[in-house]
Amino acid sequence: SATAYLAPPSRPDQVLQRLLDTGELTAACTGLGVEALLPRHGVGWKTALYVRFLHAKVRYALLKRQGKGRWNLEKYGIPINQEDISAT
Repeated sequence: SATAYLAPPSRPDQVLQRLLDTGELTAACTGLGVEALLPRHGVGWKTALYVRFLHAKVRYALLKRQGKGRWNLEKYGIPINQEDISAT
């Protein structure tokens, strides 16, 4: 992952939490029936919306960095882009 969220410098507990979060999203969107996907009321809908908002906030923060921690757009492309998100 270009954001290194699943690799060093992330700690093992952070990686585990990320994988658990992904499992929770998958279960909420696929394992709870069609009612879970209904807009505004379904837990799957709410979970997916939360994750999309979180990804947008992180993407924005990465792209706004300046100086030494600046995101290398030419090297890594758009962080947390739709193609990468669709893989989960």
